[in-house]
Amino acid sequence: MKIIISLVLVLSVSFSAAIYPNLDAAALTSQNILVFHPNYSKTVAVGKEIFTYRTFNTYKPFNSNTSQVISRTEITQPSKYEGLLLRKHVLQAPEEIYIIKGNFEFYFSEPEQNTQVAEGEIVSIPSGVPFGFKHIGTGEGKVLIVSKSDALPRMLSEVGTLLTDKSQITSLTSEVDINKIFSAAKKNGIEFLN
Repeated sequence: MKIIISLVLVLSVSFSAAIYPNLDAAALTSQNILVFHPNYSKTVAVGKEIFTYRTFNTYKPFNSNTSQVISRTEITQPSKYEGLLLRKHVLQAPEEIYIIKGNFEFYFSEPEQNTQVAEGEIVSIPSGVPFGFKHIGTGEGKVLIVSKSDALPRMLSEVGTLLTDKSQITSLTSEVDINKIFSAAKKNGIEFLN
């Protein structure tokens, strides 16, 4: 429970800084308050990875002309599975990635760099930075991604197999249609680099 509360606080500060980079906490007024309303939630499988995502419509309650969308995606990966997220990709919105369970290796480029990230750590990815990651620990790994975009959920809704029960993943093939993924990614503003 303490980890979840800490994560919410860290993400709140990150989003406030990203949305209002020129304001400090003392300068925020009711005109800057955002309310996040849940929109839709789904669980899909892509190969052997499970993605549970939810989008939120946001608005300033005192200024109804301003709206945004953010998303929260929980990803479960088997150990050492070279799935979708291993591939380097670029998003046009920043992401905060919290490691819930396991150890992950993140791949960055320009210059080529790899780093290992452990349970309880957060990786903050600025918009436009190429990266990929995979679970390298034993057992399953789990991350939580919060983004100021719904590009990933939109892509996943096109390429994933809808799951009503997470135990269904065992009956799915690990093969993925990479051309379909690349096409859906490009349509939703995600660029895969390899």
